[in-house]
This record gives sequence, C-alpha cells and structure tokens, in this order.
Amino acid sequence: MHVGNDIVDMSSPYVKGKSDDRKFVQRVLTPREHQVLMKSHKQDSLLQLFWAAKETAYKITAKICPAVSSAPRRYDVCLDTPESGKDIRGRVTTPFGLVHVRALQNQAFIHCFGAQTSPAAKTVRYGIETINDLPQPDFCRSSKFQSRMVRASARRKIASALSLSENDVTITNTGHEKHSLFPVVYINGEESGISISLSHDGRFLAYAFLIQHEASP
Repeated sequence: MHVGNDIVDMSSPYVKGKSDDRKFVQRVLTPREHQVLMKSHKQDSLLQLFWAAKETAYKITAKICPAVSSAPRRYDVCLDTPESGKDIRGRVTTPFGLVHVRALQNQAFIHCFGAQTSPAAKTVRYGIETINDLPQPDFCRSSKFQSRMVRASARRKIASALSLSENDVTITNTGHEKHSLFPVVYINGEESGISISLSHDGRFLAYAFLIQHEASP
C-alpha cells in the first residue's frame, strides 16, 4: 500500500491569479475539472487543490509504475465534499486506478495526502511544519535544506509512532531500484515497509506515512 502527499504555500506569488492563466489551466485540468473551476467562487484555491491532489496521486501511482505519465490531465480529481471546506475528501482517477485523497486547507496552505484505498487513506499519518521561525530565512528556503528538515520531522513522527528512538529510523532514497526516486524508511538498517511521502513548498514542510499493519485491506 502506497501513500503520497503534496503541500502548497498559498502565499506564493505563483498562486494568486493563477486561475486566470488559460494556458496553464488547459494544460493541467481535465474538461470536467475545468467546468467545476468555472463555477467556483474561489478559483485560485480550487486550482491549487486540484494540483495538490494530482501530485499526491501521481506520487502514489509512480511507485506502482515508475514509467507512468506525470501529465496532470491524466489524473482526474473528483471531490466528495465542497472545495470551500477545511477538510476535503475525494478521489483521483489515475492511469492505474483510483487514489483516495484528503486535503486540509486554510488561508496559509493546502495539504493533500492519500492512499490507494479509502480505508488506508483514513489511517495515513501526516504532519505540517513551518520554517518561518527558523534562523537564516534565505538559507532555510533552499530546496536542499527543506528536504533535510522534512526528513528529520518525519523521522521524529515515525519514531514516536513506533515507540522507538529517532536514531533507529533512517529515511533515504537508497534501496531497491524501484525505490530510487522515492524516500524509503529503514528501521535499524532494515527496510521497514512503511510507505512515506515528503513535500515542501515556500514556508511549509509536509509529510505523510502509512504503517502497513494499520492499513485495512
């Protein structure tokens, strides 16, 4: 069972007015999604919600088939709950079946995470942190630094969930060839089977992980 996640910093200059970019909208949205967007009173936030859900679904699907297309229009998002809510549920139709997603949103961010089945999606553990209060803000916004920080945050959360020391948990991109593009969780040097997804954007770091024995079939 695989998990994915994506976070969007809503203060990014790339967010405001993005729904007016017709070329971008046509490139990333399916015709059905475009119809939903045109009826929304919050088009910028809905566009980012669609984007985060597509990214989440792609990260899951690419773990199943690394060669799968990442073209956003190949991932059709259907929301079960109003897009204006704070806790949104939905599904994404991918080239390899459905992905079930959940999105938390407010004025500051949109965080989407999900799994291949609805029961598993309900057991996904997640976390969001901000880098606003860290020293050297320019350095802290570098992709390399944010990647290191989000891995450290996820390690702490996983260790706590399993009643382990942080030193027992390692997250790297090494492992079997099929994992080469994705982070892998090791416990005391052994691959754990815990599915994990990491994301960062602007001021925010986010992660989601799934402990397999907690995931219902």
